[in-house]
Amino acid sequence: MKVMRREPPDDWERLSAKAPVVIGGVGGSGTRLVARILLEVGYYLGRDLNESLDNLWFTLLFKRPLWYKAALSRGRSSIIKTMDVFSRAMLSGPLKMGDPARVLGAALPMMWRGHSPGGRGRGIWPLLRAWNLLARKGTTAQGATAWGWKEPNTHIYLEDLIMVFPDLKYINVVRHGLDMALSRNQQQLMNWGFLFGLGKPATVEELPRLSLKYWVLANRRIESLGQGLGERFLSVNFDLLCLYPDKYVGKILSFLGLDVDEAAFKRLCLIPNPPPTMGRYRRVELSCFEEEDVKEVERMGFEVTRRS
Repeated sequence: MKVMRREPPDDWERLSAKAPVVIGGVGGSGTRLVARILLEVGYYLGRDLNESLDNLWFTLLFKRPLWYKAALSRGRSSIIKTMDVFSRAMLSGPLKMGDPARVLGAALPMMWRGHSPGGRGRGIWPLLRAWNLLARKGTTAQGATAWGWKEPNTHIYLEDLIMVFPDLKYINVVRHGLDMALSRNQQQLMNWGFLFGLGKPATVEELPRLSLKYWVLANRRIESLGQGLGERFLSVNFDLLCLYPDKYVGKILSFLGLDVDEAAFKRLCLIPNPPPTMGRYRRVELSCFEEEDVKEVERMGFEVTRRS
């Protein structure tokens, strides 16, 4: 398998000097909508994407809780080196001698464990991602005006991303915490709950309470790190984006420093749509949640309807 390149292609020369825009959030927050907006305005988000527009190279290299825990104990150097591999791969930059070993070191354990609870991502999946990454197979960034990627788990690595890309812009998508607590997508709680002192739920009834607590603690951490980014950090309220697309698509474009014509703006505003699951929390008793966590949902700008 020939993977070494001596001369970087045009993508690397053209885009590597530009800081990326990164999209993340607690899983199921609606990050896909923001990614679609970026694609429409000419951003390159990667060669290997799933239907949710997640960057699967990032998933392969970083959706690894056990590896992350070990990397933290060793001083984060392996995280930084892996991010260097990822950024060069994204822009078709030159491969280095140790890159194949680092990529396969992520893929081989994932063949057995997967990247999600229940073993999702096991089998041939990680080897396909590794091949695409090392061989640089797929669509190039030709014609893209800027670059970045979307993968909800990026917020776990936000501190490291800021070190590697000191000028990056970060978009955190936040959906109503009570709706999120009732979602079937609880991968982040299961994968990363230990970072916030949370165990896995012992019963089905305990799941919504722990899910909301994870949502609160994760978004507090993101907010805190985002303050250090200043104007390069944007928090997008998913619910408001769906209900008032004119206003909030405009905020995203302003954050990106873009101005589009009226026809293009109207097309962008057609992307967000309220999902049928919006407001599903109203069907349950709020007593299953801790009151302090419910109040945190309100503090973050979400209306909470309480039964009398």
